[in-house]
Order: sequence, then structure tokens, then C-alpha cells
Amino acid sequence: MQTKLKIIISLLTVIALGSLGLWLSNRYTPSKASVPIYRSMTASMSTQENKPFTDLKCIGVAGNPEFRGAFILRDANHVNPKGVKYRDVLVAQKIVNQDGTFYGLKAVDYRKGECDVYYTSIEDGEESNPLSRVFSPKHALEIQLIWDKWRLANIPNWRAKMQKYLNRPKVQLAKEEYLSFKQLGFKMPKKWEEVK
Repeated sequence: MQTKLKIIISLLTVIALGSLGLWLSNRYTPSKASVPIYRSMTASMSTQENKPFTDLKCIGVAGNPEFRGAFILRDANHVNPKGVKYRDVLVAQKIVNQDGTFYGLKAVDYRKGECDVYYTSIEDGEESNPLSRVFSPKHALEIQLIWDKWRLANIPNWRAKMQKYLNRPKVQLAKEEYLSFKQLGFKMPKKWEEVK
């Protein structure tokens, strides 16, 4: 009799704890109506500090003797409107050749185990490749800030080089570049031409 009573009490305890857990998870989980269709899984998103990016074949530098390193700027997981999960990685790369040292930004999208580089910009003194050509203005500014903060922290004399460029009589910038530089404390030109 006591054994049956212990089993019943154990079962009731398990059911009560399970119900409590279900009640708590429903109470603190937003309803489907309040979750945006396109959402980031922010718990898995992180800003990296010079963590190496090792998928060199993906970004097309495997075996390139000029390549000196690639680093993850941000690694984020997302869910698209159809419910498909994918990974989005921002990568900084360093290239050294007879003309000097150059840095580039690449946006890489991983879906179903495959990768696709959907944005590339290499600093080579030529016209910039605005992020707003690929991303919405809000995301372009967010990515530009991540990229510029990384360059400030990792490229020797980058602030002085950019300020020298901004002091020139004719300055061409993408809107997100202008806003990012301004936010990071650069002295901005009164007149500038927007690159679209």
C-alpha cells in the first residue's frame, strides 16, 4: 500500500512540476503574433574579437600567397520568413602584396551547409562599395559601425589615414560611412559627395 502511495505521489509531483514548467514557459514566451516574421536569434549572435575565420575556400583566398588572415567580425543565426535557419558572418580579411597592405569586408551567408559571399569591399583607394547597395539603410549603418570599429582597433594609423582623406577638398562617401565616421568622432567635411 505504501509503495502504491509513493508511486502516486511521485507521479503527481512530476505532473505538477511539468505543468508549472509549461505555465512558466508560456508566460514568458511571446505569442506567435508578437514575434516578427523575419527575426534574429539574438542569443546565438555575437561580436567576435579577432576570432579567425577558417573557411578560406568560401571567401576565395585558399592558397592565395597574398592572403594574411581573416577574422570574424560578427557571427549571427537568423530565421527567414519561410522558417529556414541560416548563418550570417561578417569577415575582415588582410591581403599583403607589393603595393601594400589592404583590408576587406565580406558578408557570408550559410544555408544548407553551403556558403555564399554576397558582399565584398576591399580597401584599395578606389571608390567605395556602399553597404546600402545590398543592405537596408539601418543594417548598412550597423555593419559599417562594426567594420569601422574593427579597423580602428586593428589597423595601424587607420584613424589618421581616414581623417586625412576626410580633410581633402573633394570627399566621396556612402551615407552609412558618413554617419559611422561622424558617430566615431571623426572631424567631418562640410561638403561631401554621396556614393550610391
